[in-house]
Amino acid sequence: MHPNQLPPEEILGRFFGFTFGLLGVTALLRKAQGLPFFKPKLEGVEHAESWISGRTSRGLMGFFAGANNCLWFILTGDTVRVGAHFPFNMFFPPFLVRFDLEIPVGAITAVEEKKKFLMGTWLRIAYEYPDRDGRTKSGWVELRPRHGEGLARALSEKARAARDGLGKPFGG
Repeated sequence: MHPNQLPPEEILGRFFGFTFGLLGVTALLRKAQGLPFFKPKLEGVEHAESWISGRTSRGLMGFFAGANNCLWFILTGDTVRVGAHFPFNMFFPPFLVRFDLEIPVGAITAVEEKKKFLMGTWLRIAYEYPDRDGRTKSGWVELRPRHGEGLARALSEKARAARDGLGKPFGG
């Protein structure tokens, strides 16, 4: 063995140490930010989907990252919530890819259905959110619901009604 070469057990130990360290940091970040580890049980659910695919514009690498068949989506009377199922959410640190979204319906600015070649129908939800400085920023999330017939139209109407009745969507 070459003097600078690491033995296989040390390579394996470093790999597992790094992996479990990353999972531990992600768990601590989720706990500190009050993010759920499991899909929440909410009342007043109007539409819910599990094990769907999606992408988001939030986070340092959000635009480049996607989740394949590991997201959940919940629409209640006044909120759209999106998240990754456990244990997949442990591989999406919140600062890199922001899949833990709670979007007030009044903050939704546009909803459109897109047909993508060989990828089916996707639902793109554009919304506004306040950044750390209190300024309004725009974001989007794309989801591929399995049972989303009429969901885009219903969500658009719900968002329009909420914006007309609320004014500012997130109290800013």
